[in-house]
This record gives sequence, C-alpha cells and structure tokens, in this order.
Amino acid sequence: MAVDEVGRLRLHRRLEEVLGSDEAEVLMAHLPLYGQDDIATKDDLARLSQQMDQGFERINHRFDIVDQRFERVDQRFERVDQRFERVDQRFEQVDQRFERVDQRFVWITERMDLSIGAAEDRQHSALSELAVKMHQTLTSTIRAMFFALASLMIALTSVVIGATRIH
Repeated sequence: MAVDEVGRLRLHRRLEEVLGSDEAEVLMAHLPLYGQDDIATKDDLARLSQQMDQGFERINHRFDIVDQRFERVDQRFERVDQRFERVDQRFEQVDQRFERVDQRFVWITERMDLSIGAAEDRQHSALSELAVKMHQTLTSTIRAMFFALASLMIALTSVVIGATRIH
C-alpha cells in the first residue's frame, strides 16, 4: 500500500492523541517519507558506487586517450613551429640579400652619377673645343674666301680695264 501525505498526516494526529505531541514528532521524524521500495540499501549504494567507479574509469581512460591526442597535437605544433623558425631564418637571409643588392644599387648609382657627370664634363669640354675649332676654321675659311674673292675682283677689274683699252 502506497503512503501519501494525507495518510502520514492522519498517522501523525493519531500518534499525538496516543503518545503526545513531542513523542509523535520524534516517531514521525524516524519514518521514511516514501514507501520501502524508495529507500536505498547499503547494497544499492555499493552497486551504485561500483557503477560510478566503472564510469569514472571509463572517463579516465577517455581522458588518457584525449591527453595522448593532445600530446601528438602538441608535437605537431612543435614541428610546425620549427618549420616556421626555418622559414623565418630563410626570410632573414633573403632580407640580408636584398639589403646587399640595395647597397650595390646605391654604389652603382653613385658610380654612374660620377661617370655621367665626368662624361658630361668631357662632352661639355669637347663641345667647347669643337666650337672654338669651328670658329677658328670658319674664320680662316671666310678670310681665305674673302681674299680669293678680292683677288678675283681685282683680276676681273684688270681684265675689264684691259679690254676697254683695247677697244
């Protein structure tokens, strides 16, 4: 027969009538709230403890497996980190090479600027010399032509005068 709250309340009132209020409270405090089937025994607790221990063993085993996996993942990350370090070293070497190439370009540019400046100076000097020589040559050519033309005019004048005298 299932015991409900109404039945417990009736029992409590009857116990108060028979035993008194304090004794009824003490006795009711020692009675289980529910039926006999709902009370756990030591065997029930031992089985529950064993089941919980087995469950915890399975959980611990799973944690061990997860720990092993994490260890492998950590090892993989360590290898990846080592690879990144090697890549960083290679980039550093490439950066150093680029720096040396940049320095060479600066050196070459400076030399070219000096060479171009020297070439421009030589070209300017050569052009100045050429201009002077052209001026001298042109002046002497014009003088020669002037004297040749003057001589020609004198010769023609002599021919004309000689021809007019002959006639």
